[in-house]
Amino acid sequence: IYFSPPREAEICDECGGKLRQRDDDTLEAINERLDIFEEETVPVIESLKEKGILIEINGLGSPQEVFERVKSVLGI
Repeated sequence: IYFSPPREAEICDECGGKLRQRDDDTLEAINERLDIFEEETVPVIESLKEKGILIEINGLGSPQEVFERVKSVLGI
């Protein structure tokens, strides 16, 4: 998990709009979501890997960079 705070507090680096914090953006809620991910999502990922039908795409970078990776994998 990566933390990438905005350059200016409470201001979106991309559009300049005001950022807001989710009501459930607490350490407890984050830990609960991570637990659910481990329990429910990881087994599905492992199953798809075993079947050889999982495609992993690096999600780091700008939205455009990630989109280009997705298009490349899809052959478009």
